[in-house]
Amino acid sequence: MLDDAEPDRRHCRARRHAFGGNQLGALTATQIGGLDPATFDNFAASQISAFTSTQTQGLTTTQLDALSAMALNAVNLADLTSAQVFGLDTTAIGNLTTIPADALSTTQIGALTPGEIDSLASSQLQGLSAPALGAVTAGQIGDLEVATLDNLAASQLTAFTSTQTQGLTPAQLDALSTASLDALTFGDLSTAQVSGLTTTTIGNLTTTQGNALTTAQAQVLSGAQIAAFDALIG
Repeated sequence: MLDDAEPDRRHCRARRHAFGGNQLGALTATQIGGLDPATFDNFAASQISAFTSTQTQGLTTTQLDALSAMALNAVNLADLTSAQVFGLDTTAIGNLTTIPADALSTTQIGALTPGEIDSLASSQLQGLSAPALGAVTAGQIGDLEVATLDNLAASQLTAFTSTQTQGLTPAQLDALSTASLDALTFGDLSTAQVSGLTTTTIGNLTTTQGNALTTAQAQVLSGAQIAAFDALIG
């Protein structure tokens, strides 16, 4: 038996696609926030990207998390509030492409949970602008997976501020790849971080980093660490 409702559904889909810019622009934030997430797949990407900031901010976190990758990437992320970004689940974050991920503002980046940052692909992480990466807090960095840190470009790790570098935990420092470890500005490490380095990690540093050891850092080294630095520099 035929589904009598099917023609109506096809008719609705056709009407949604037929919406012009003026018609779609007339929808209120409340109307948009009440739409079924599947509805957005019936709009063209150009229609979604044409949403006003008020309309975009009408989207609920439930809608954003349920959007298809096409619809989500058509959303003007710069118009999202920090609360909307904070509410995105890891699947939604992972569905973002490099360019939209880079469109996140510094405030929005600061609203991401460590789990959301961990869900970014290496291409997304390396696509983050300097201001966006600089907005990641020391607390966020200290909770990141080592694999996430290793997915950053060496130039991005070198660009960490001293506060960001000091957010790294001893466990993270000891587990970083040699390339990532060598990209850090060693002089930015706190004495607590330096005192927690294993001799293996010290051996993986560059001679430039070893020579950058500050007086304060040297004063917290154990005998074994001193020997490791001596072997590195000498």
